[in-house]
Amino acid sequence: MKKSLSLLSAALLLSACSSGPQTPGAGKGQARIQVLSLPAEVQQVTLEVRGTDTNTKNEVRNVTATISDGTATLTVPNLVKGAYTLTARGYDGDDAGKVVLYKGSRAVTFAEEKPISLKMNRITSALQVTATGITAKSNVLVAKVGALEARLIGNGGTATGTLQGVPTGRAIKVVVEGRDSVGALQQQGTATVRLSEEDGTVSVGLADVVSATAPDAPTLSGADTSRKGEMYTLNIGARQADSSASLKTVTVDWGDGSTESITVGGQTAELHPTHTYTAPGPRSVSVTVTNTANLSSTAGLSVSVLDTVTGNVTVDVGAEVAPVNLTVTGVEAERVTATITAPQASLGTASLRAQDLKGSYSLELVPRGNGTWGGTLSLPVGYTYTVQPRAVTGEQVREGQSRSFTVTPEGAAPSFPFGGDTALACPAPTGTVTNIGAVQGSGAASPLVGQTVTVRGVVTGDFQAGLG
Repeated sequence: MKKSLSLLSAALLLSACSSGPQTPGAGKGQARIQVLSLPAEVQQVTLEVRGTDTNTKNEVRNVTATISDGTATLTVPNLVKGAYTLTARGYDGDDAGKVVLYKGSRAVTFAEEKPISLKMNRITSALQVTATGITAKSNVLVAKVGALEARLIGNGGTATGTLQGVPTGRAIKVVVEGRDSVGALQQQGTATVRLSEEDGTVSVGLADVVSATAPDAPTLSGADTSRKGEMYTLNIGARQADSSASLKTVTVDWGDGSTESITVGGQTAELHPTHTYTAPGPRSVSVTVTNTANLSSTAGLSVSVLDTVTGNVTVDVGAEVAPVNLTVTGVEAERVTATITAPQASLGTASLRAQDLKGSYSLELVPRGNGTWGGTLSLPVGYTYTVQPRAVTGEQVREGQSRSFTVTPEGAAPSFPFGGDTALACPAPTGTVTNIGAVQGSGAASPLVGQTVTVRGVVTGDFQAGLG
């Protein structure tokens, strides 16, 4: 199921227009729908109309809009009056590879001629990443999309993990890094993937970093806010610290479905690309710098696009999305995971419907050294979430202290001590526990031969030389 993280809402007006007198609860009419203030990146709008009561259960319509001057118009003729579920989708094109950028769903009743609003929200999906070609030198593997990151867990020559809350798009750049125990880059791979409303998968092959180093993470700066329809300037600093390679490309994902690739060269580059946002809401901008050895580094920042007033049209903003950089400190382990639980109050509301928001998100945290772990995902703003950290070492799992944090439009960077450092207790035996001495007995054979018994004890090992 997709994770819908709302950045933008467009006002959707619907009216049921009857061609003649109708009996209440019966008859047919025509529904005319307008989607107002469409962002420029939306090239196609569709509406799924599905009946949900006794009179309308056989009604299923799929309509494609006509778009003109930022307004999409749809007409559903001969529609039985009654209860329906409406699902609107905004695509980045009308070709076979089109991607859903915005989506909204609502239960409505067509009975009278009156406006009904339906929010279309910028959506994100989860992306499962599988890295291949892993060697023993890569102790920690991390997948990145811009500022989002998650650890991959290895199994032989492969490793798998999930990036949560990735904004949908045609060309999502994924970078996987394999680092050794001191943090030095040993392997890297990149891939580009199409990601729409369904969760996606991507495989990234890793190659050894032998004779070259990756470029430095790009430095990014720009205004924290921008107005809808005005030009925004992003300042990018790219640098290759040594002569093992030169800079090759800088790729910018503007966070609204638009991407831009810039060819560069040499060891340093200062770039100032511009972009005009055509819809309000926070945008997660990501930048990837790649060198001539095909090694990459990424960075990201957030821009809040402010709405403007045009005549009497009101754009209704739903739940927005912002990056959350989570840090857990004070715990030594092989792995640390965090389960982020969404507030129950957010499920089933007009802004965040139950089918659009997962009840919880599981994030593999990346070791930062000295008992510190971190990871980044995207979450809707305005809600308070609960995070439960867990430390895993071998078969032992320790639960940390559960904490809460609130996501603001500027994002969030909650940092918590692990706390609650208690190993999970062994399960209670289901039968009577027999003392090990009673099982052994005093003779050559156990006095309990042929019987099934339950014992409990602590196993220790001494692996000195000569005892193998």
